[in-house]
This record gives sequence, structure tokens and C-alpha cells, in this order.
Amino acid sequence: MMGRRTVRPSAVISLNTGCGASAKTMPYPARTPVLALDFGSTSVLLSTSDSDQVSPADVEFARQLAREAASFARSVERRFHGLANGRGGLMAHGPYTHVSMSIDPGQRPRIGISFYASITRARARVLESGRPYLVLESDEADVTVSTIGAGPVTAQDLDIARQIFNAAARYLADCERLHAEHAQACDSAA
Repeated sequence: MMGRRTVRPSAVISLNTGCGASAKTMPYPARTPVLALDFGSTSVLLSTSDSDQVSPADVEFARQLAREAASFARSVERRFHGLANGRGGLMAHGPYTHVSMSIDPGQRPRIGISFYASITRARARVLESGRPYLVLESDEADVTVSTIGAGPVTAQDLDIARQIFNAAARYLADCERLHAEHAQACDSAA
């Protein structure tokens, strides 16, 4: 298993598996093989350093990749089979913030920020200019929502604010229900 890196990479690409994700080896008679990892509209192709030859470093990397892929598969299977309902288990680490960026040809880049229970504060205010805003804060990132173009409140702003309110109310209700179910299950098990 690979150890923790001592130097942080300058870029990280996070591709999530799911419906439609696949991995396939493509052997070619006139060149070295290619491993294709497909994630919907994004593909990652792994090949050797030279398309005509295989070096000892290529062999070592392929072996390391096979070991880590096997370890990943065992871990995923254990998590999937960890609960009787087959829905998998919960991650057992602390809160964190995940930032991702998707770049598709011909599309505008899309940035995603996911707070996994690391929000330290949520607040709403009205600036002196009369513009309302909502802020979700964590130790790693802040997300601010305000009016279109930082201008006066429009009908579209009201619609989005209602959607945020309704989604937050649903999130609260789901959290309260799931917390109560978990507490009841823990009490029953004790």
C-alpha cells in the first residue's frame, strides 16, 4: 500500500465511480497495452512510457497499480457488504470539505464545493446597500449566495431564496428523522 505523500501534488483529479463507470484493458498487437478508465464523459487512458517498449519502471508501476486496484476493490466490497441492507457503510473519518472542478470540452468549467459536516457557521445578513446574502463557512472554504449580479432583489432571486429555504427545511427534517432513528437503534442495541 502506498504511504502518505510528503509533497503535495500540484493538481488532483477526483473521478467518482458509479453507474456507467468502467475499466477496460485494450491489448494491441503492434503496441503496448492501454488501460481505459471511463467515467461518463471523462476517460483516463494509462499507457507505458514508450508505446513500442516496456521498461522495468513500467512493469513495477503496473504491479503497483494491480495491488492498489485489488486493495481498492476489497475495501469497496467490504463497505458494500458491511450492512444487512446492502447499502454500504458510513465513512469513519472526521468532517471535511471537498472541492472539485469538472472541465468538459465545449462547456464552461464547473466547480463543486461539498461540505461534509464541516460547516462551522451559517449566517444571513443584509448589507448597508440593502443586498441580502447567505454564507456557509467552514475552516477550508466559504460559500456566499446573494442576488444576481450583486444587484437589487429580483423575482428570480426570490424564487432561488424560496428553493434554498425549502431545501434547508427538508435537510433539517431528514437530519432530525435519521438522528432519531439512529438513537433509537442504539438504544435498542444496548
